[in-house]
Amino acid sequence: MVNSVKTIKWKEIGLDFGADLLGSFIFAVSLQCFSAPNQIAPGGVSGLCIVVNYLTGMPMGVLSMLMNVPLLLIGWRFLGTRFTVRTLITVAIMSVVLDVTALFLPTYTGNMLLASIFGGVLLGAGMGLIFMRGSTTGGTDIICKLLQKWFPHIQLGKIVIAVDVVVVALAALVFEQVDSAMYAMISAYIAGKGIDALLYGMETGKLLYIISPKSMEIARRSMEELERGCTVLKAMGAYSKQERDVLLIAVRHQQYYTLKRIIHEVDPQAFLIVTDSTEVLGEGFKSLEKEN
Repeated sequence: MVNSVKTIKWKEIGLDFGADLLGSFIFAVSLQCFSAPNQIAPGGVSGLCIVVNYLTGMPMGVLSMLMNVPLLLIGWRFLGTRFTVRTLITVAIMSVVLDVTALFLPTYTGNMLLASIFGGVLLGAGMGLIFMRGSTTGGTDIICKLLQKWFPHIQLGKIVIAVDVVVVALAALVFEQVDSAMYAMISAYIAGKGIDALLYGMETGKLLYIISPKSMEIARRSMEELERGCTVLKAMGAYSKQERDVLLIAVRHQQYYTLKRIIHEVDPQAFLIVTDSTEVLGEGFKSLEKEN
C-alpha cells in the first residue's frame, strides 16, 4: 500500500515536470519564433518581457524570473505555499527554456497576421498544458488565479484576455505601432480560446430551457429527429401559481437550428432560453470515463 502511494506520487511529479517542460517549450516557440521578432506583446509578463527585451536587450528568461519574484510573494500570501512553490518551479523551468531556445530557434518575420495567429495558438497550448497540472506561468497568471478564486464562474481564458489588454496597451506605446497592438490582441484572444479549449474541452454545445404546453411533443420530435434525450423539470409560475413542465435539452451547435425549427413548428409561442454550454459530458457526447 505504501509503495503504491509512493508510485502514484512520483507519477504525479513526473507528469507535473513533463507538462512544465513541454508547455514551456511550446510557450518559448510562441515567443521566440513569432511574437518577439514581430514586436507582438500578447499580454502578461511574457508581453512585458518582450517590451523590456526590445528596450534593453536583456534575455527574456532572466526578465521573466525577475518580474515574477514580487508576484510570487503575492501568490504565497493569498494562494498558499503549495501553489507558490509549484509556480516557482514552473517559472524556473520556463525561464531556462526561454533563454536556451533563444540560441537555436528560428524566427519568423513574414506576415504579421500569420505570426499573431500561430503565436496565439502556441501560447494558448503551452499555457493550457501548464494550467491543466494546477500550476501557472507566473506573472499576471497569478493575478488571474486570484480573480478566478474570487469569481469562479468566470472562465480562466476570459480573465487572461481582460488582464492582457493592459499589457497590450503599454506595448503599443513603446513600439509606437497601432498595428502591433491589434495583432497582439488577436494573439491574446486566440491564446485565451486555446486555454479554454484545453481546460474545458471541445465538447461545447447549446443548452435549451423550453416552456410550452406542448413540451412533450417537442421532446418526442427531439428524440426522434435529433436522437437527443430530454429532461422534464417540474416548475411553478411565480405570478400565476400554476405548475408547468420545463424541458431541458442539450444539443451540439450544428443541431441547434434544427431543434429551434422543431420548437417553432410545434409551438410558435413557446418560451425559450438558450445558453452556451462550455462542456457537455455523458451519453451522446464525450464520455466522462474518457475525460478522467
